[in-house]
Amino acid sequence: MDSLKKEQAFKIAEITSSIYEQGHTWVFKEFDLDSGLTKLTRGLSLKVARKRLKSWRKERVELLLRGDGNQKAYVLRAFHANPNWNGEGVWQWFSSRWYTTYEEAAAVLEKKTSELELAMPCEVVELRTEELPGHFAVG
Repeated sequence: MDSLKKEQAFKIAEITSSIYEQGHTWVFKEFDLDSGLTKLTRGLSLKVARKRLKSWRKERVELLLRGDGNQKAYVLRAFHANPNWNGEGVWQWFSSRWYTTYEEAAAVLEKKTSELELAMPCEVVELRTEELPGHFAVG
């Protein structure tokens, strides 16, 4: 089976969640793909329902994309040279985002380096989703 694409994960998250008005309050509806159950959270204001929907979809996309641990992920890193180490240094993460395609990551890297006018070397690194740090979010 092919790995899940970012657009497909967004569409699945969109299809499996919604909000609607019931009386004077709003209801957040989520469908659990694993168990097949629909969960309703009632009595929400519109602002809270929208916020919950947005955060739930973001989390669901992340879980769907990380679900297959062998899927490729691309992250950005930058080289920080230590002046006391004769040109040696360490590679550090450039951002806490990861990307599903190399092209997308390279475009973001190009944009960020031109905006910030960085003199340090930066690169795109390929990892598997199971190797990503837990605090990284899909970009």
